[in-house]
Amino acid sequence: MSNIDEFAVRDTSEDKTKIFVDENPRGCFDNALSKGLFDRFEMLYFMYMYSKEGRDYFKHQNTRNYVSCQRGES
Repeated sequence: MSNIDEFAVRDTSEDKTKIFVDENPRGCFDNALSKGLFDRFEMLYFMYMYSKEGRDYFKHQNTRNYVSCQRGES
């Protein structure tokens, strides 16, 4: 398995320090919206990037600034 493949697989272990890409980014956006991270219009400018240590990270497509929020209950 290459490093890229390893990065793209969702982590199901107890080690919360690993970076992973969620299989359902829509759920990540819904969670961020429910927590007021951004509104539905602003959401159009953000890209889901990864999840790490119980947080979802998004990057603004123009400014390249990252924002994050606590992951929702799965």
